[in-house]
Amino acid sequence: MSSGSRCRGAALCLGRLLRDSPERDDAEVADQVAEDLLRMFGLPGNEAHEICRQPLPDLETAADRQGATA
Repeated sequence: MSSGSRCRGAALCLGRLLRDSPERDDAEVADQVAEDLLRMFGLPGNEAHEICRQPLPDLETAADRQGATA
């Protein structure tokens, strides 16, 4: 199974889970799915956990950084 197929499958399952259980904390569930995917792709569990618990970067700041390196 390709990496793309795994990501698409995880996204579909996440969407279905949140649709079927709207009372769940969507951010917590998304973090857990992301952590599981990182582990499937070979990251050690503690590193995947640490990455997924960090706040997301500000999109404008990230876009500015990308523009500076292009």
